[in-house]
Amino acid sequence: MQNQKVKKIINLIEKQKYQKAEILFRRIIREFPNDENIKYAYFDALFRMRQFDIILNFIKKNKGSSDDLNILKLKALCYLEKKLPLKSIDCLQKIINLNPEPIIYNYLGIAYAKLNKKEQAEKFFIKSITLANNDVTLIRNYINFLRDIYESTKAIEFLKKQYSKYKNPEFVVLIIAILMDEKKHEEALTYFDEAGQFFSDNKNFQFIKGVIYSELGENEKAIKIFEKLIEFENFFGPAYRILSLLKYKISDETIESIENYLNQPNQDELNEIHLGLALSNFLENKKNYEKSFFYLKKYNSKYKKLINFDPKEMVQNFSKIKNFFKELLKEKFNIYNTEQKNPIFILGMPRSSTSLVEQIISSHSKVYGCGELTFIEREIFNLFDERVDVKKILSFKERYFSMIESVSGDFSFFTDKAPLNFLFIGIISIFFPNSKIILCEKNRMDNLNSIYRNFFPSGVDFSYDLNDLIFFNSFYNDVVSYWKKEKINFYTVKYENLVNNLTDEVNKLFKFLELNVEKECYEFFKTKRVVNTASFSQVRKPIFKESINKWKNYERELQDVYLNLNQ
Repeated sequence: MQNQKVKKIINLIEKQKYQKAEILFRRIIREFPNDENIKYAYFDALFRMRQFDIILNFIKKNKGSSDDLNILKLKALCYLEKKLPLKSIDCLQKIINLNPEPIIYNYLGIAYAKLNKKEQAEKFFIKSITLANNDVTLIRNYINFLRDIYESTKAIEFLKKQYSKYKNPEFVVLIIAILMDEKKHEEALTYFDEAGQFFSDNKNFQFIKGVIYSELGENEKAIKIFEKLIEFENFFGPAYRILSLLKYKISDETIESIENYLNQPNQDELNEIHLGLALSNFLENKKNYEKSFFYLKKYNSKYKKLINFDPKEMVQNFSKIKNFFKELLKEKFNIYNTEQKNPIFILGMPRSSTSLVEQIISSHSKVYGCGELTFIEREIFNLFDERVDVKKILSFKERYFSMIESVSGDFSFFTDKAPLNFLFIGIISIFFPNSKIILCEKNRMDNLNSIYRNFFPSGVDFSYDLNDLIFFNSFYNDVVSYWKKEKINFYTVKYENLVNNLTDEVNKLFKFLELNVEKECYEFFKTKRVVNTASFSQVRKPIFKESINKWKNYERELQDVYLNLNQ
């Protein structure tokens, strides 16, 4: 009876019925006041649903003991998730005074990293690893910290030393992940033999290898790996999803078996989501659009429950961006580009042809394609002080170019293709006066449909709900209109023009870039480079027109979006 009631609480939380869950929880703990497991099951379910305020308010109302280690740890983690590192540090320091566990030093490292206090953060990470005798989880957190501050070389050297001492293959997997971040896929493949003896039967390890081949454009090798994975585990969702993007053909019988599997209660929700989205893609390939959209909406909705998209936060962030831009103008802030490399920023809505434009430009002999770099989006908000801090801005630029130098070699130009950098167009134009900014646009309904149809690992949390997409469309229009009114110099590439008249559009594009166009730029699909976006298979094909007006296959399902666009 007790376990059934706890399951009911968790079920209510997963259905976002938090008030009812709390009422039932309070009733149970009155009945079983000494059972701490009930309390932790309740908090754990809330934490997984990212209901940090509910947890903190409950602790506050019930005057959780100031020396209860579990309560202090829970508060610290909630504050970390809420981006309140100082409050988290206060809780963690109290725990250290009572019981200095290695994991607590690790959390302190994470908290100080959020405060941008890198030396203190690193000190606590190293202490936690030393105390825990090289625990893999703590090492992984330290490595993620080094990746976040673009110290990949240091991270790899650290992992190599750890591997030589302890022969833990997990360290090799982390090295592979870092090399993939840096688009050093060929080098990453050399480590698979090293770790393969330990992970030959590990589906996730083999899946990563398949992803590397697909991002290198070696589709046959990728498909063989994914086929073996499916033989090993019939309904391995991630493998099916990548195969669906590669336009892999499956039989009607296989589709039916996937549908039957999805209709059963499954434990691994994320695998189920990957499989459901793959099924939607396979059905689209077979032109069964109504059923395709049914599964797309169903599994997008499931994934939306696992993430946290806040439209208000997006609006507030752009307000901060505008204020900072105005301060830069007021201070007459001007910085000249003394670097040897020239940035080309390619931005716009996700799925607006940014990958195609980057593939065309990076086919030029003087241009290195860096792909989607997260540096600006992640670091720029740290510059938003009350007054413009020139030293901080120069440090920001120095770190940016140092990161570029580590991946782009001797190329004179490089592309930074992070679509959401459209938020920062005005600031980019001031920070990088010699840069070129390209805004990519596509028929808006095609664009929104494409966003909704794609699974993004992170950063595009508005893509799983049609109402969120309607909001984002309006928000995007407001942002671009603002930068146009500020007379920022950027060049707009329209996907439909590019498709219908490739030669002329490429010539105009390179005229804007002030580069002589090369033959390879027209034959961009032959260029061998890593593409790790949702467009990895499309940019390796000649221009095709099939995607124009593709949204009309879902005209009935997307009617609300269409009506909103045409109000």
